[in-house]
Amino acid sequence: MGCKCERPALVSRIIDKRAHGRQPLVIMTKLLSLSVSLGLILLSGPLAAQETTEESGRSERIDRLRQLKPPMVTTTEDLQQEIEELRGQLAEQQDSLQTLLDIFIEQLGAEEEDLAPQMMEQIKADLARLEIELLGSQQDLAGQREALSLLVEATLEQMDAPDVSGSGAVGQALAGLSGDLEMSAVFPQTPGLNHFDTRLTLGGAFALGRGVDLDLILALEHGQVAEEGDGTLSLERCRADVPLTDSLDLRLGRTEVPLGERSARNDPTKYRGVLPPATETVILPAIWTTDGLGLVGQASDVLSYQLLLGSALDGSGFSAEEGIRGGRMLGAAGLANPAAMGRIEFLALDGGTRMGLGVYEGYGRNGEGGINTPTKVRVRMYALDLEVRGETMDWKVVGAFGDLNHIQSTGTDVGYWLGGYYVEGAWHALNGLTQDAGGFDLDLFVRYEDHDTQLHSSPLLSGDERDALDRETWTLGASLWTAEDVVFKMDYTLGSSSAGDIPDVLALGMGWSF
Repeated sequence: MGCKCERPALVSRIIDKRAHGRQPLVIMTKLLSLSVSLGLILLSGPLAAQETTEESGRSERIDRLRQLKPPMVTTTEDLQQEIEELRGQLAEQQDSLQTLLDIFIEQLGAEEEDLAPQMMEQIKADLARLEIELLGSQQDLAGQREALSLLVEATLEQMDAPDVSGSGAVGQALAGLSGDLEMSAVFPQTPGLNHFDTRLTLGGAFALGRGVDLDLILALEHGQVAEEGDGTLSLERCRADVPLTDSLDLRLGRTEVPLGERSARNDPTKYRGVLPPATETVILPAIWTTDGLGLVGQASDVLSYQLLLGSALDGSGFSAEEGIRGGRMLGAAGLANPAAMGRIEFLALDGGTRMGLGVYEGYGRNGEGGINTPTKVRVRMYALDLEVRGETMDWKVVGAFGDLNHIQSTGTDVGYWLGGYYVEGAWHALNGLTQDAGGFDLDLFVRYEDHDTQLHSSPLLSGDERDALDRETWTLGASLWTAEDVVFKMDYTLGSSSAGDIPDVLALGMGWSF
């Protein structure tokens, strides 16, 4: 009866624990533990009562036994009978407790089944509440993202907006300004030919809007512009690139002829040596520009190309000493007989290897101001350049070949064929700029070159004159970078020709890019 009175409270506690997430296995384990504990208490009660009668008095269990039997036990047989009767009663009570536990478990299972729909409803309510909170968080995130987007757009507009103040306008103009300065002192081993020369270029790249870029280079040669003399002030580059697609632009204006690398990369801090190789000044007449239009694009991540239609050369300016260099157009170039030219270039993703192939073909009767000269010469030029950069060594190979068809119509003494090449190796003796802000970079280089404007000689020259134009040179030099955009150079060139040795040349120079 005592157990039946405590069952509702016990059931309530277990149901409360079940409703708060306890698993059925945990509940069953506690019920079994409770039943075992009750059984042990009932079995151990008489023995504990007999052992502790003198210390704690008579227990309720002994009083209950005295009510069942006479108080006087006089024989062993009577004691044994009493024990057997007690064992029988304990067995009956144990059976009753087991039955009570079975009924309780059945009732608990039924009550849990009744609670299952309530728990499902509670879970559904919790899920609905979480969905509402998630929707609110998403709306807050969308609002923050929109506000951030508006802030970024406003910032970009403010950056693009011109500054009306005088200092701001000047600052923006100077920010887009770039150029380079080159100074050289040349000491050939021939009396009276030592000289000092300068070259200054100013330009910049400007965004005209809608993806259109304008690139300008204005060059002042030899430090002066005069009626007589070699000084020139020329517009070497004035080109606009108009995007047609993400990887293709329309190029129009004045740009470099895409043969070799000197015309496109005429930066004194980017090449070694004070004096440029003859292959890139005589065979390929750097700086060689053209006026016209064409396409420039990116075929892949490593492959780019140029296809141009522009002004040709003036064959009347060709010579045996300088090849086709004198036929360049520096002023108003004629377009009545345009030339076709192109280049394809490979540049490795790490920038360590670059290779380019250029082709040019056009008539040599493109006179100044568009007045054609009466010549029939047709010029075909081919150029290959390869450059490999490493941690300790750099290598460069440049070669060019020209075929001048009907060259005799120009009346000049340049050969029917001309060509040249050079191989250059450079050792990075110091790499202080990358390792230490106060250090230096020092490259030591050697260059071998062979060029000839009379590969297929002109009949206007004698044998000795032709042999004198077939030249080989060795150049030893050093380039010291005190900063990434400042370099000091020194080189010494030893030369020879088929007709004999040519004078050695010592050159000192300085270059600055900004």
